[in-house]
Amino acid sequence: MKIRLTNDTVRLRLSDEEVAALCENGSLVTAIDFGTAGRSEWVLSPSNGDAIEVALTGSRLVISIPRLWIEGWESSAHTEIDVEVPVGHGRSVSILIEKDLPCRHGAD
Repeated sequence: MKIRLTNDTVRLRLSDEEVAALCENGSLVTAIDFGTAGRSEWVLSPSNGDAIEVALTGSRLVISIPRLWIEGWESSAHTEIDVEVPVGHGRSVSILIEKDLPCRHGAD
């Protein structure tokens, strides 16, 4: 899972294998171990909810995505899920989850 964080935006790019695992009700976890400074984790997990939820606890960011949104996604032509998630005080975070498609370089 590739992660890009910019101002109020989280972008996740998933390989074909990761999309398949997510759709089969598996959570995806990416982590960085900073040794004695600690560990950061980013989790993408299916949920029974009806909207994407974002939770930050310490150095663990969990994005929960409704199972109904990803049902059959691995075999569909749909390549992204893009939503704004309200986080309170009139603010929101943009969540973009994409299939990481291979580069299409070819002869002109």
